[in-house]
Amino acid sequence: MEILAWVPGPFEIGIIVVVGVIIFGRNLPTLARNVGKSFVEFKKGFKDIDDEVSETTKSLKAEIEEIKKVKDDAVADVQEVVSGKT
Repeated sequence: MEILAWVPGPFEIGIIVVVGVIIFGRNLPTLARNVGKSFVEFKKGFKDIDDEVSETTKSLKAEIEEIKKVKDDAVADVQEVVSGKT
């Protein structure tokens, strides 16, 4: 099964650029600046999410280690009681 997709060549990209310049004209620098700012904000948001996920993962790992320690202590206490070393 073939998937058909249109991939613009150099001529099509040139036409798109010319049409963009005609449509946006003097607003092109402002538009480019706003697109750049939006991209930076997007990257900041993505980094914030990544940092939050990392922090949550660290917190969960610490909690898991604490639970394992409590479990090991409880197992040791039970083994002492069972063996009669109270």
